[in-house]
Amino acid sequence: KNLEGGASAVLTSKLDLAETFLAASAFSSALPHALAVEHASTVLRLDSLRAAATVCIVECLVGLDAGSIMGGGFALLAVEALDAHARGVLGKGGLSVRTRARLCSGKAELALGERARRDRAVSERDDPGSNQGGSDGRDAGNQSIDTKRRNETSKQCDANATQPLASAAASARACCSFSREAEAHYLLAMKLNETG
Repeated sequence: KNLEGGASAVLTSKLDLAETFLAASAFSSALPHALAVEHASTVLRLDSLRAAATVCIVECLVGLDAGSIMGGGFALLAVEALDAHARGVLGKGGLSVRTRARLCSGKAELALGERARRDRAVSERDDPGSNQGGSDGRDAGNQSIDTKRRNETSKQCDANATQPLASAAASARACCSFSREAEAHYLLAMKLNETG
């Protein structure tokens, strides 16, 4: 029991270090510490600490995605991590952890939607004949199917972003995290304004 308590204290301080790097936007420095805490808390079965470390990892991935040129790659990893650990994060994490997870989910979905729109614009720019139909009807049909699939992906990402952002705003209000509530409302308002 004392060993587990001591390990919990060490892991908590390591997670605090990761959170400090995260607050300073040093995402690549925070990520190894958060990963180490997540691994150790999994082995020691410290579920609430694992949930907090998982959300810290996801926040690092979303931050790294925002800083990347192409965007979307780290956001996809963030969404997959949240999906894989949703039960633990939402069940064992406190209200603050759940708020952060929902906000990260919304941000990651926004990044994925932006990537889908950018890919669609690039493919339309690179293939100007896609709107006119090529010499082969099958090519034009396949291109229109690809364009339709990209449009559906973009709309799905937009729909997937609004629900977690609204939920994050509500839970941030409940735990009196006004900066997270304001951020969630801002992102939600920008997305709703963009979609009309």
